Amino acid sequence: MMAFSGSELDNGNIPLGNIPEQSQDTHAGVGKQYTLTQGTQLNSSIDALVNIASTAKVDLIVNSDDKHSYLYDANQASFISDTNQEINSIALMTLANDDNSFTYTLVPKGLGNRLAFDRDGDTINDTQEIINGSNPIDSSSTQIRPKTGLWYDPDKSGHGIDMQIAGENLFMIWYVYRDDATPVWYLASATYQPNWQADLLEFSWDFNSRTATPTVVGSVNLTFTDATHAQFSWQIGDSNGNESMQRLKISNQITSKQFTGTFYNPQDSGWGLSVYTQGQAIAALVYYYDDSGKSRWSLGSGENAQNVELSMLSFIGNCIDCSDFNNPIGTINGTLNLDFTSDRKTKLSCELRYPQDINSWEINNAELSAISDKFFAAELQ
Repeated sequence: MMAFSGSELDNGNIPLGNIPEQSQDTHAGVGKQYTLTQGTQLNSSIDALVNIASTAKVDLIVNSDDKHSYLYDANQASFISDTNQEINSIALMTLANDDNSFTYTLVPKGLGNRLAFDRDGDTINDTQEIINGSNPIDSSSTQIRPKTGLWYDPDKSGHGIDMQIAGENLFMIWYVYRDDATPVWYLASATYQPNWQADLLEFSWDFNSRTATPTVVGSVNLTFTDATHAQFSWQIGDSNGNESMQRLKISNQITSKQFTGTFYNPQDSGWGLSVYTQGQAIAALVYYYDDSGKSRWSLGSGENAQNVELSMLSFIGNCIDCSDFNNPIGTINGTLNLDFTSDRKTKLSCELRYPQDINSWEINNAELSAISDKFFAAELQ
């Protein structure tokens, strides 16, 4: 008889969290595997695996490259998907292609549900964990974990949030507009929880000492419904409001160069950089100060590359509690050069001038490090 250990499951491309209890009486077919790379309605190797699973002495699971999984139900003579949809064997085989192969594996009876749908055994379906952003191979990861990067309100584009996680903390940089329509950014940080609250800080800059002074101007709240959606509410002085925020999607392509994060210079803190990469696209925000020391921000976008030069724009837009919405107006106010020496470090040079200023915010070849945790995607685990 063929032994079947946790390590062999891993070698069969079935990643596990906690290793499940192993059977002491293993069917001879356990461990047999076949990978289908082309859509078809006829395949004798898969038919053989299905016939063995039809005896109800073993379980048959299927894992696809796009992270979906299926479990054969001998009673129904069909497969059940990770979204609880029923599909027959022929229909499932037709879904395979060069970009999305399907791997069929016979596993010990009773382990199919665990290995197909709940790898870490925390009773939360892997698909739901991916939607929530929690880790499907870590049984201690059960609560919503928001995807980091840029978030926005699709009904009020032109401002948004850079949302990041650092250890136990979630922090956000809110880039928005003052009552006079000029750009301003705020910072908030607190221990993460799905219903998150924090003080809101505004910063002013002293050019002589190159230091930033924070002032508490209000508070913010984020209530997450999943990894990419949240209700955002805020209070600044006598003003308050709320928005439905979601993670910004700028590309459907695979991200080969992942630089998403918030970066700063430990030797010259008080200003910083947000980077957001998806597919072949990159967006970057520089948080800096004008001649009077007021916080300003500038945004640029372009092609995702290790070495990139971006034209940066400064915007005027709607105040945060204005009832009428008009699209923000952008003006080119400088350039930004980034040279990523790793996904956690970059060299930055920029020359930005707020439109009404005399002087430029000029940085030459500064070495910035990521203050946020490395980008995490549950669907890639």
